[in-house]
Amino acid sequence: MRKNLNRYKSKQKEIFNQAISEIKKGKKESKWIEYIFPLMHGIDIIEEKEYEISNVIEAREYLNDDVLLKNIIEILKLLQKSNIKEIMGEKELKKIHCSLTLLSYITNPNFKNLLIFRGYEEKLIKKVFTENKEFKIFNEIIEKQFENSLENKTIMLIESELLEYSLKENTLKNIEHNSLKLAEDILIKYSEFSPLVVSSTEQSLVLKKSKEYFQSLTEEEFEIFSKFNIDKTILKYANRVRKRIKKKVMINTIPTLILVGLITLSIINTPTTAYTIEENTIALLPTKSCMPAISEIENIEEIKKAKEEEIRQEQIRIEEEKKEEERRAAEKRSYELAYNYIEPTGVGNVDVVNIAMSQVGNIGGYPYWSWYGFSSRVDWCSIFVSWVADQAGVLNTAIPKFARASEGANWFINNSLFRSRDYIPREGDLIFFDWDYNGVSDHAGYVRYAENGIVYTVEGNTLNDDCSLHSYPMNSGYILGYGTPNY
Repeated sequence: MRKNLNRYKSKQKEIFNQAISEIKKGKKESKWIEYIFPLMHGIDIIEEKEYEISNVIEAREYLNDDVLLKNIIEILKLLQKSNIKEIMGEKELKKIHCSLTLLSYITNPNFKNLLIFRGYEEKLIKKVFTENKEFKIFNEIIEKQFENSLENKTIMLIESELLEYSLKENTLKNIEHNSLKLAEDILIKYSEFSPLVVSSTEQSLVLKKSKEYFQSLTEEEFEIFSKFNIDKTILKYANRVRKRIKKKVMINTIPTLILVGLITLSIINTPTTAYTIEENTIALLPTKSCMPAISEIENIEEIKKAKEEEIRQEQIRIEEEKKEEERRAAEKRSYELAYNYIEPTGVGNVDVVNIAMSQVGNIGGYPYWSWYGFSSRVDWCSIFVSWVADQAGVLNTAIPKFARASEGANWFINNSLFRSRDYIPREGDLIFFDWDYNGVSDHAGYVRYAENGIVYTVEGNTLNDDCSLHSYPMNSGYILGYGTPNY
């Protein structure tokens, strides 16, 4: 691993003095961040993948190297006295946040114990695990410049790597030799979504992928999976998914078993050896193959009762789902119909849109959630809408201050300023989305313009946790409606 770090050393020889000069001038002008600040692999803002850190051990090796450590500490001491955001700009600030999160995490005194717990070899840990009083600068800058908050995606990637290492190194020890190849294949499939398992912000996606994965496993594969060294909560969820599958199979199988059982019993109780069912002209012989079916239906009455109970429960479930659908439909109609609409004054607001578009590229929602009063990151789409309104001077007049999309939508409804999706929105109108079709808004943004059946938007807190531009068919079911401010 030490040899691999030469890619950083050779590059730093070229750019280090330039980096120092630019920091002292107060403005970053050339490209050097990724050559000095190591970034965890998988961070999507890395421009040169050659300079991403392969794993946590290589990150510790980076800190063990005298030259690399000296250079990064020197840069950080200069930045510590400055406003990093003013020098770097938003995108490069994000990279520094990611890098410092990595360095802070792996120099935490408890990190050594975590490596031991996850099954890393003690020799390897001894080789790379050094202590240095200068490491404290990582936390000092995070505390001062980033309000003491770590970058979520980097934490997720580190913990994901530790999880996968633990799976690969320890799990396979529990598997019989002749099943090792199958176990490795199962593990590879599992690791495709395991990074999401440690992310608190992606739970719905985790559950969807987990459910699909657990449903796809055969009985043999699932037996192997149950021996994996994974979180007990995940294993419990896997078992619940599997039980539901078996339950469905049982519901579909019971009628067949009853039919086969009745036929079989009639065969057994009659001395003839061959029988013809006139309707289908099928001959049946009582053979050993009938015995499993006979054992399954020894108590037909109990099976019938179980089936009746299953049918009853299914009817209750269908009825409850029907009521829930009716409730949601009624709630949705209240958004679209149950208000008197007042035609807004003006033709829109170009300033609002321009301010919102000037933020495109922001990742993580800082400074919007900080402006709102939160000390760390929260879902920030509506906060972004409020922040833009404040910058444009229309907050609490044309647009309310709100942190949840449903609150914003309700304000426009209650003030008779809400339109359904058949409305052609103006520049600067608010657009509200309903991702799960339950009549309640989940997400909000600004309309840039609408034409040819397409609405074009600028939104915060999108899929990549960023501020970005989007477009949708105006008849999309995801669009709940529009807030039309009196600009």
